[in-house]
Amino acid sequence: MRSRFGVHHAIILLFSINGFVNGGENEADQEALLEFKTKITSDPLGIMNLWNTSAQFCQWYGVKCSPKHQRVTVLDLNSQLL
Repeated sequence: MRSRFGVHHAIILLFSINGFVNGGENEADQEALLEFKTKITSDPLGIMNLWNTSAQFCQWYGVKCSPKHQRVTVLDLNSQLL
């Protein structure tokens, strides 16, 4: 069984490195999400298949963005068996 502690810390670190915390451009958010996606080793529900550049990242499953700046504010992938 995977530790949620590790996943949550990885998300925080990933966004920090890519400028989320420091106010980088919203393209950095997309890059960070795509980088996070590469770290997922098991996706039995196929959620990560929906994360692709054919849709704006704020429309991806589990991603919530601020309406004004289109920046990621919430990443909620609980109960997705990742």
